[in-house]
Amino acid sequence: MPEPTKKLILDDLPTDDDALDFQPYVDTLVDIIRTGSTPLTIGVFGGWGSGKTSLMKMVRKGLPPEFTVAWFDAWKYDKEETLWRAFLLSILSALHLAKKLSDDELTKRPRCSIAPSIWRNPAG
Repeated sequence: MPEPTKKLILDDLPTDDDALDFQPYVDTLVDIIRTGSTPLTIGVFGGWGSGKTSLMKMVRKGLPPEFTVAWFDAWKYDKEETLWRAFLLSILSALHLAKKLSDDELTKRPRCSIAPSIWRNPAG
């Protein structure tokens, strides 16, 4: 009698483990963010469940420690008229946390990365 085949059910939770072979994209995005000298916006588009959040988590994990990362979940605020306010508060919160960790170290963090949009402080 043949062995029954194992059935796998994968959850749809974001991960920073590369199960979708995103590493070449992660490496490219991290390099662009790390070495770029001009402000830019990077869009990540895809259908529901295609791995957008996982990709961004892997990018965040791949950034050097001198980057401050503010994670903003737009879906959490999709019904609010104050989406921009929530977005700005998440940026300020991440910067405040970085400053709280070390005032001296903050001066070494001239760039800020925000997922899913990437923003750099041009004054840095």
